[in-house]
Amino acid sequence: MTQRDRDRLVGLKKARKGLITQRQAAEEIGHSQRHIRRLLWRLRGKGGGALVHALRGRQSNRKVDAKTKQKALEILGRQCLSGLRSYARSRIPG
Repeated sequence: MTQRDRDRLVGLKKARKGLITQRQAAEEIGHSQRHIRRLLWRLRGKGGGALVHALRGRQSNRKVDAKTKQKALEILGRQCLSGLRSYARSRIPG
């Protein structure tokens, strides 16, 4: 959890305890009131870990395995002009 996440958690806990309003928490954290309500709901269900992005430390869902990427580059390399090869290489995720 980063320092930014910890700061958000402190503001949300103050709002949950009623020390500050949701509007004040939104201003303090820099989010909308609606997002504060959404974060408070997730905080109730999952605790402090709810503020961290779900894919942090995990592989992207869009990542293409190395074999598939290499095969796609070979096919594109045969079909594309030389100027388009680098473009195609940059557009394949992974």
